[in-house]
Amino acid sequence: MAWIDGVFVRSPDPEMRGLKWGRLFEEHYHKGYDPADMEVRISELRGDPAVHSRKGIYEFLLGGEKQTQLLNVRLFDDRTKRLAYDQQTVAAKAADRSNCPLPALRPPSMLSA
Repeated sequence: MAWIDGVFVRSPDPEMRGLKWGRLFEEHYHKGYDPADMEVRISELRGDPAVHSRKGIYEFLLGGEKQTQLLNVRLFDDRTKRLAYDQQTVAAKAADRSNCPLPALRPPSMLSA
């Protein structure tokens, strides 16, 4: 589609395949985009290690960078999360308290139940 070529001037990325371009066109064709700005943002997001869904970059940008869930951003890898949890568990046991966040959410009247 000419609209896609006008918005995204780079060579098609593999992640662009399979996107619902008809729906994206219907939702966003009336908005004005600066292809040079789009190119800069695509390059930035493709190079960001926290962005785990490159396929979502295009819809994220077309939508005004509002739906961050499209990028599947993950700041911590599984190993880092596990280490942090283990450290919290050790600290909680040393303080003779629970590492579970749920008791903190219950009203005081329910804590003894």
